[in-house]
Amino acid sequence: TVKVNDEIAVYITPEGQLVQYPIAALKKNNNETPSDNNKNGQNNPLGLQLAIKAGSTLSDPSFNMEGNLVIGYRNILQQRFFVGIGTGFIIKNGEQQQTLVPLFMRIEYHPLHQSKWSPFIGLDGGYMFQITHQQQGGAMTELSVGARLNFGKKPNALQLSVYGKAYQGNTTLTEYIDNRPFTRNATATTIDLGARIAILF
Repeated sequence: TVKVNDEIAVYITPEGQLVQYPIAALKKNNNETPSDNNKNGQNNPLGLQLAIKAGSTLSDPSFNMEGNLVIGYRNILQQRFFVGIGTGFIIKNGEQQQTLVPLFMRIEYHPLHQSKWSPFIGLDGGYMFQITHQQQGGAMTELSVGARLNFGKKPNALQLSVYGKAYQGNTTLTEYIDNRPFTRNATATTIDLGARIAILF
């Protein structure tokens, strides 16, 4: 460098030529790093979610446990949307324990995706498959609402939310005939409520 002022830096090349650079352009280039270029995960569009849920069935109060794995794409509309396919397991500890395997598609919307904290809404839709012949699977849909906390290098994040799930499956129905209760297994729409925690990689 042979001369520097507030706006221009002048260099001499090995060939003896004078080259001028704007100071603003040099500062911009020096401040950019590979992590800056990838700060929002734009070079890694695939995302992986691991989720654990705990809740209860409204018609049959019980403790339900669920685990999910979702693989999806997150670079949609500047990372405001996440779309993926997931599966997992569902254990329902009611009068009769049930184990189901869901297969579903998940869509999430993050309006403030660049903030440390961001609200989000998620929607699942798919089918729950039976494990034994005594159980019956059916269509399912789930709505979750919560907040996402970005941590470490983006797009790593922690999600906390509440959810409501509606699905078709086996349930125990109680009917009264002449004031006498009769119970039977039947296919009906069941609603679960609970809490969800997930990690996004």
